[in-house]
This record gives sequence, structure tokens and C-alpha cells, in this order.
Amino acid sequence: MEYLILGSGGLGTALALELTRRNEPFVLAGRHVPPGIEAGATFPMLDVDPLAFEALFTLFERLPNVIINTIGVLHDLHFMPERRVEEVDPHWLCESVRTNAWPTLALGAYLSQRMTAESDCLLITLSDLEGSLTANQQGEHYSYRMSKAALNMGVKTLALEWRERFPRAAVVALHPGPMHTPLRDPLLTMPPAETVRPPAEVAPLLLDAIRTLGPAHSGQLQDLAGHHLPW
Repeated sequence: MEYLILGSGGLGTALALELTRRNEPFVLAGRHVPPGIEAGATFPMLDVDPLAFEALFTLFERLPNVIINTIGVLHDLHFMPERRVEEVDPHWLCESVRTNAWPTLALGAYLSQRMTAESDCLLITLSDLEGSLTANQQGEHYSYRMSKAALNMGVKTLALEWRERFPRAAVVALHPGPMHTPLRDPLLTMPPAETVRPPAEVAPLLLDAIRTLGPAHSGQLQDLAGHHLPW
């Protein structure tokens, strides 16, 4: 299989390193070239837009079999995860949706213009159980939760469209579980330490999980063990 990874953060880099170890072809598109990744296997992408996609996909003779979107945001230098509703900022809420939900839809739109009924492309996006309405029993993190819920709805809706237009293709949301990355550094409360894994441990599990996915799983939210998670 040939892979395209969007996002050169902790998990995106770990996926690229694991694919290097497995000697499988890939392109890593992101803001920087991580150590240990050959420059020829990377593509500088500062933003998600049609022009960037046009340049990026010239690196492939055909659409890659697997596209993994790892782009996401929980906080930045100015906004931390909200604990109370008074802390919600409308601009940050919109930015969270743009960063966490839009790249997957942008990919879906680009691919839809180039796929045929025989295309077997698998689009994977990383979601989070924090975006599940059913699983939310703690509250907090308004912008992050709402943006991931928007992503989940986008995945479900795109899957229904592709079922009719491209029945051999699939779009699936995967929940990798809590990881030791800068994304979660500012959190005041963390899951138990034994449940938080480094990206290097998550990457091979995620790649193995992807190998089990196909059109029958399109539109689902799953964990890395293949369990169907609630929206």
C-alpha cells in the first residue's frame, strides 16, 4: 500500500518512522521535516487548500491507497482548553472547527473530484472520544469537543455520500486514545498514566488497525482494537 500522512506532529512523525521501518512507501506532508525522515518522503504544506493539494498529489502516480489525516489542535499560545463556558471565545471556537474538522472535508472534496466508482481509497481521520455526545460525562473543553463532534458528523455524512458515489472507498474516524504529545501538555487533569501511550507505541497499532478497515466500516468511529465507539 502507498500512504499519505497529513500533519508532521507527534503521531504523524511516528507513523512515518514506522512506515520507514516497515519499508512501505509514504509521503509525509506538514509544516516541517522531522528528524529521521528522508527529505524525499516529505512535502512542505503550510495550509490546507486546493493549491497545496494540487502540488502534493503530483507526487503520486495514482491516488494513494491510504490517506491519514493527523492534523488537530486542542490549544495554542493564547487559548487553553476551557473549563467553564465563560472561557469560550468565538474566534477560537471557529479556529478549532477549521483545524479539527475542515482538513478531512477538504480531502474528501479533492478526492471526490478524482475518484471513480472503482476507486478503493481509504481516508482515515483521527478523532477523539471527547467529541462523542454519548460519552461526554465530564464536560469542559468546549471548543475541542464541539470541533471533534463536527468532524464526526462530517465523517458520517461523507461516508453516506461515498456509499452511493464510490462504493469501494471508505472514510473512517479512529480514536487513538490519550498520548504523550504537546497537544495534551496543558491539561490540568489527565487519564491514568498507564493508559497514556507515546506516539511511537500508537503508530504501529494504528497502522495494523487500518489494515482491517474497508467499505463496511465507512462512517464509523472506532478505537485501535476495532471496537465501534458511540457518536
